[in-house]
Parts: sequence; structure tokens; C-alpha cells
Amino acid sequence: MTTFLIPTQSTGQGSCLAGDQTGLPHVPDSPFHSLVGLSRTEMAESRGEEATERRLLTERFVSTFAWSAIRPLLPLRLVIPPNVPPWWPRHCRSYYKWLPPEEALTAKDLSGLDDFDLVLRLFDFSAWRPILAQRFRSQLGPPPFDPVSIGLGVLLARWKRWGRRTLLTELHSNDRGRGYCHCLGFAPDDLPCESTFRMAVGKTKESWVLQCADSLALSLMAYGLIPTHSTFPGDPLERGVSIATDCQLVAARSHMRCRHQNANCFLPPHERTCAAREAGKEGCACDTEACVDYCCRVTPRDPDATYVYYSGANQPTRSQHEGQSSDAHLSRRGKHHFGYKHKAFNVVDDRLFTFWPLSGPF
Repeated sequence: MTTFLIPTQSTGQGSCLAGDQTGLPHVPDSPFHSLVGLSRTEMAESRGEEATERRLLTERFVSTFAWSAIRPLLPLRLVIPPNVPPWWPRHCRSYYKWLPPEEALTAKDLSGLDDFDLVLRLFDFSAWRPILAQRFRSQLGPPPFDPVSIGLGVLLARWKRWGRRTLLTELHSNDRGRGYCHCLGFAPDDLPCESTFRMAVGKTKESWVLQCADSLALSLMAYGLIPTHSTFPGDPLERGVSIATDCQLVAARSHMRCRHQNANCFLPPHERTCAAREAGKEGCACDTEACVDYCCRVTPRDPDATYVYYSGANQPTRSQHEGQSSDAHLSRRGKHHFGYKHKAFNVVDDRLFTFWPLSGPF
């Protein structure tokens, strides 16, 4: 087993961004700050074109995002969010380091990479080390794997839609394994086992994952990619950004047993009220041993799941295209759903005709 001493991180090492006088990270020499959107007249005239075509009309878009202009900026550094404990020097069995792109790499080669490989070449994720290392309780014990290596390995599996076993198979592959190990910082002869990934995921809190997402969003703001003020033509600089919501229905892991399930079903038996009986249905009296801890008709693995009848649509109907009455739309058959409602908040960017998703909760 080979170990590597991973030193303390600092802004002087270039692994993370420092804050300006206001405390917020800022990269003053980033070329993305000079991006200017279309005028109102140009936006109106190009309304019928695709977003990819409208971006080409933006001044300095092509020159700013050319590979020859991006390459000298690499790596794009990330922010360590506030209130994250520092990383102390420690010996680890792996060591993630940002690897510069190959000298012969061209823009045409980049088009053949998937998004995960491209992101690894653009960003230095060393700033995530103190965030993901919060699951370490002490400096004692055998050397662990670098938390960034483990975290990026989990993200790789999620991006590829692999299970943990498939991830290990790919890491041990004679064809692709060495490439993955090289990018993630693993030694090919000392790879983590399945339980290592399972334990790391199980002991990583959701708030730490959100800190990683905040780190990425703050960094993109520092470079001027995510706007910090309105980008609509003619708006003053002091006006805030426009926010758009994007909702998605997410199915529960469990099968629905009662469409009236709610928080009262998990109260002590003498405090419960049956919403199904109040609605005139059979319901449950919760007077048997099966209902001691909670009503026997709920889904304990998904206590927050609820039932809704979704009759809406996020696509225009034929009648709306033809300007007909909306009665046909209202009478259209809906969809039964048992689960959750996922709501994302997106920063609208009128310069690039896109939006930037932000992590929650809000």
C-alpha cells in the first residue's frame, strides 16, 4: 500500500479562490465578465431562432469561448464555502490532483469527450477536499482514501448510471481503468472496495453535498459565468437576477397503499386522525398491533410522499396551437402520482440564452 501526504490547502497554492473586499470570490481578469448580450431590438428580431443560433449573434461569444482562449485560464478554481473546517495534512492511499489537458488536445478532440471528462479537464476539485473530509472524525487510524477521489468516483458512477460493482469493474479494467485512476488520483494496484464507497456515501451528509454545489456556483459567479445582476438589456446593474422555477414530479420508492397518507398517520395511535375516513372512505381504525408505530397502510420508507392527481402539462396542446378553447385541455386525462415534487431554482442568463440551476433548499 502506497501513501501520499496531502498538504494543507491555501489560496496561495492556487487550489481555491480567495474573496475580494466584500468577502465574495472574484476573478477580475476573467474574460467572461466582458460578455454582453443582445439589444432589445436584436432579441425581438431573433425570437424565432434556437438558443444555439442566438448565442452566435452575441458580441465576443465565439472568441471568448474558443479553446485557445479557455486553455490559458485552466484550471478553473473552486471556492471553499464559509464555515467549512480546514483540511489538515494527512497521509492518504490516493491523491487527486488536477491534470492539465494534453498539449495535443484540440477543440475537435473536446467534442468527443462526455461532460464528465470535460469537467475534469476544466476544474480543479481540490477545494472540495475539506468539504468531503468532514466525515473523518480524527487523524487516527489507517490512511484513508482521498475524499476527493472517492467523491469524484461516486459522481462518475452517477453520471454513467453505474452501480458500485460496475464502478469497481471499470476501475479494474485493463482498457479504461488506468485512465479513470489517473484522473481520480487512485493507484491502479490499490483501489477501494465496494464497502468503501458505500460507507463514504452513507456518512456524507446532504448539507455537505450542497456545499459542493455551492462551491461550484460561487466559482462560476466569480468568473462571471453565472450573472450576479440582471442581464436583460436596459436593466440597471443594481437590479437582481431573474429566477425561474422548474418543478418535476419524482416517484416514491414505495408503492402507494393509501392516497390519504399524511403526517398524522405517523403519530401515536391515540393522536391519529384518519383522513381517509374523514373523506368517507374505509380508512383504518389503527386499533391493531400492526398500527402500533404507524398506520399499517402508509409507506414507512417514504413518510413524506403524498398523492396528487396531475392534470397539467409542460407542453402546449394542439388546441392551444390552433387557438381553440381550453375546455379540451381541462378535460384531458391526467396522471396519478405518488411521491414528491422537486423544485429547482434557475438563474436566467439573457446574455447566453440559458439558465443556471442552483442548489436548495431555499
